[in-house]
Amino acid sequence: AGDHVVGRRRALLALAAALVLAAAVAAAYPQLVVSDADRDRLAALVAAGDELGLIHALGDLVSAAGAFGWTTYGHTGVDVPLYGVNAPAALRGNVDNTVVATALAAHFNLDL
Repeated sequence: AGDHVVGRRRALLALAAALVLAAAVAAAYPQLVVSDADRDRLAALVAAGDELGLIHALGDLVSAAGAFGWTTYGHTGVDVPLYGVNAPAALRGNVDNTVVATALAAHFNLDL
C-alpha cells in the first residue's frame, strides 16, 4: 500500500483508539459525544481491523457532533451543495473541499 494509505489507516486507528480509551477526549471535545455503545463499536472495529467500518463509525460520530449528514459514503467527483446555518464567510459560495476540511478542523481544534 502507498504511504498515504498506510498513514490514513494509522490515523483512523489512532483516532478510534483515542475515542475508545481516553476519557480526556470528552473534556477536550464536549461537542463530540461518544457513548459507551459507540466506544464498544469502535473497539470492535479496531480489533477487527475493519477500516471501512471505522470510516463509517467515525463519520457518524463527527456528523452527529457537527449536526450534518451524508447521502453517500462514496466519492462522486462532482460538486456537491453544502448548506449551513450561520456559516463562516470562508464556506460561502463555491469552495474547494479542502477549505471545508480546514474549517471543520479549526472548529474542532484539530491539526491536519
